[in-house]
Amino acid sequence: MRRLLSLTCMLALIPPAFAEDRISLPGGDVPVDDAPPIEPPPEADPPAIDAPDEGIWAWVARLEGEVLTPEAVEALRERVEVELAEESLSDELAAPDVPLDVYEDPTAGLDVDPLRLSEFDPARYDIPVVMNADVKKWMRYFLGNGRKHFQRYLDRSGAWLPLMEAELERAGLPRDLVYLSMIESGFNPHALSHAGAAGLWQFMPATGRMYDLRVDWWVDDRRDPVKSTTAAVAHLADLHKMFKGDWYLAWSAYNAGPGRVRRAAKSSGSTDFWTLSKGGHLPSETANYTPKILAAAIIAKDAERFGFTVQAAPPFQVDTVRVEGAISLSMLAQLAGVSVDELRSYNPGLRRAALPADGYDLHLPSGRGEAFEQALAAIPDSERVRFTRHTVARGETLGRIAQKHGVSTEELARANNLVDRNRIVVGMSLVVPRPVNEPKEASQTAARPTAHTVRAGESISSVARAYGISTADLRTWNGLGTDVIHPGQVLSLQAQAEPDPVRRDRVVHYQVQSGDTLIGIGARYGVSVAELQGWNQISDPSAIRVGQVLEVRRDAWKTYVVQRGDSLVAIARRNECTVEQLRSWNQLAGSVIHPGQELKLRR
Repeated sequence: MRRLLSLTCMLALIPPAFAEDRISLPGGDVPVDDAPPIEPPPEADPPAIDAPDEGIWAWVARLEGEVLTPEAVEALRERVEVELAEESLSDELAAPDVPLDVYEDPTAGLDVDPLRLSEFDPARYDIPVVMNADVKKWMRYFLGNGRKHFQRYLDRSGAWLPLMEAELERAGLPRDLVYLSMIESGFNPHALSHAGAAGLWQFMPATGRMYDLRVDWWVDDRRDPVKSTTAAVAHLADLHKMFKGDWYLAWSAYNAGPGRVRRAAKSSGSTDFWTLSKGGHLPSETANYTPKILAAAIIAKDAERFGFTVQAAPPFQVDTVRVEGAISLSMLAQLAGVSVDELRSYNPGLRRAALPADGYDLHLPSGRGEAFEQALAAIPDSERVRFTRHTVARGETLGRIAQKHGVSTEELARANNLVDRNRIVVGMSLVVPRPVNEPKEASQTAARPTAHTVRAGESISSVARAYGISTADLRTWNGLGTDVIHPGQVLSLQAQAEPDPVRRDRVVHYQVQSGDTLIGIGARYGVSVAELQGWNQISDPSAIRVGQVLEVRRDAWKTYVVQRGDSLVAIARRNECTVEQLRSWNQLAGSVIHPGQELKLRR
């Protein structure tokens, strides 16, 4: 009941994506009647607002400041509606022979065989299909309270079935596995779960990366229809092999993880899915997962017989072109002869208003690829744009951010598809455009030093103010988990290159203060006295002097293995960092972690 109330509240707070008489807010558009009063008039360049703790922002806080498209907002709304409907699924639906007045024909409710059980033929499917009370329950749901959602799934299926079925057939897997995607996402590439799964196949970030899906600040390949389908087919093939050809156990592992299914089989002494699902050995969601897939397959393959009229979306047919460099979507759209919105619709895996600097496989409408490549090649470097990243801090305004980076407010707003330029949110991530041929010095604050030695009485906020930078940047550049700094500590005032993957030693220079010892300095930085002596050619540990600058080399990262009972909050508290930093360092979309999982932590 508590979860049902939570979902109800969230649904009420998610702004509708499309309607007339709307006003723009950071999370999307809301009806004018529901909008806050607009008096007095807003400032021309107001400071960033704090995102509320509830509603859509609670759901998408894990998105690293991504500016949501209307399609993504609508996908969130649908997800909550579906979960509400399924949470309230009545036990009465499981009762046999309950008539369903769900067809266009008013007399259909009197049908003695509303589920068409007499016409059921398992041989029509290339996945193992059975008919039992659990499957009937979900058939009644899809034909009753869930009917409007199932209609949407059927209409969307036209876009994705040709792609999915071709990939499954190429891998020698059953084509009817497409109905797993129907249950996972409703065939919506923008689908995002509260647990952090995303895309048509609802990959979690860690699982996606296992199958070469890129998930970072710029790109989320889990939402890319082509790449995610390739990964899902490979994952399903692995699970099928792992569970010795049992598709029901493979699906359960897709939903709950292989370890959970193995433990359920071990504790029950059985590898029969129906035994596991009835005995409480699997989570409720997993126990219902297979019956839902079977019910969806049975209805979808005979949609008209069950009273559906399918208006199938056109197939997803694209030319894919490799594009190098952080080029804006607006320029790419012009070269392709489409709108930015249409370009985004073909590339739902792009999270920002520009491509990542290291290149991207861009999808274009079928037949546009060759002309696009020729147009792209004709663009001189002087007209291309590169992008940097800026995370909005408390107190910042769009105008000040633009001034800091040497661009106009209009350019900054356009680069980030900001509907309302006067409303930015703390934590929102902005891409900042810069010409490719801009002198290197122009991207930094003029005449600003690159380092600062902390003096007694200084705080991280006072240092940040002195140099005109944000405290968030200062913490990030120096790998600080808290705002605690010490006299003599040397702070970097600019972004550092990522640690080399082979040699990730980071050098810190520390100026010895009165009362310092090598033991105390070593404890502060997590290194040994012997290491300090070796790096600084010190033979006598007591022979250090005030003002001496010591070199401290340390791996910028350490690894933490998640223990049973751990949470991100507890791990963050023990390691003096924030939950948001933990998520960013490990590219976690949500708060779900598992025993044995390795987390990367900055020292």
